[in-house]
Amino acid sequence: MSWKNELAGRVRGRFREDELLSRHTTFRIGGPCDVFFEPKDVDDLVEAVNFLRNGRVPHIFVGQGSNLLFADSGYRGCVIRLGTGLRKSKLKGVRVEVGAGVLLHPLIRALVEKEMGGMESLVGIPGTIGGAIYMNAGAWGQSVSDKLHWVEVIDGSGEIRRVQKENIIFKYRWSLFQDLTEWVIISAGFEFDHAPASLLKDRIEEVNRKRKGVQPSDYPGAGSFFKNPKGNSAGALIDRAGLKGERVGGAVVSDIHANFIVNCGGATCSDVLTLSEKIQKEVMKKFRIRLEPEVRIIPPGK
Repeated sequence: MSWKNELAGRVRGRFREDELLSRHTTFRIGGPCDVFFEPKDVDDLVEAVNFLRNGRVPHIFVGQGSNLLFADSGYRGCVIRLGTGLRKSKLKGVRVEVGAGVLLHPLIRALVEKEMGGMESLVGIPGTIGGAIYMNAGAWGQSVSDKLHWVEVIDGSGEIRRVQKENIIFKYRWSLFQDLTEWVIISAGFEFDHAPASLLKDRIEEVNRKRKGVQPSDYPGAGSFFKNPKGNSAGALIDRAGLKGERVGGAVVSDIHANFIVNCGGATCSDVLTLSEKIQKEVMKKFRIRLEPEVRIIPPGK
């Protein structure tokens, strides 16, 4: 029996073979994976994770696919989407427990209505809480880790454990979970500040105005492609290098914000990577600064 058939017999969630990953990323790029699986609940996820680990089957976890670039050949293994089965939330005062599959944007809107502040600047960022914690997503002076208290994970031994924030390292667009590759974020606890809803809504409107003026929304993309180097803006460096509008195939450097590579139609992973390498070379040549991708570039595996 193949690992795919055996896994299908063990799990209860949505299970598909040869699913195009372009359907599950905001870039709209990526070939087929061997198996695309969305667990029904945490127990279903634990079952799948332990089976895949024991069988040494390559696997990767995704949320809304808002910060991912998959290969044109897809992914040889199992792509696990932490979605509807991990969207439970619980509110107690200014404390909130949320599943990793909870969508960031509607969560922030709900928090504002409850007069809970501290994450409103992240409104408009696509993705899930799990992905936001993994990347330590942030915008306009706030990061998802600011109000975080703990994270619940499936650890390397397949057990569920709770890790307090003080035992997790967070940096700019980075968390310790990026090194702990066998750990899976399944939920998190936050404690927010009490603030008038009117004040928080004004802040959201301000953020939306700023975002609308400087970030492209007409074409698929993955947000900021490169991390900002210390003391510099990646977008400004790319702009000063004269690369706005630069194109490789269907991949284009946005005229609105130079740190956005967008899919103007039929872009491939190869197009994006070729264009990003050109950007890195030009910025290095002109400014002696190495740009590091913020977008996760996923190799096809075996």
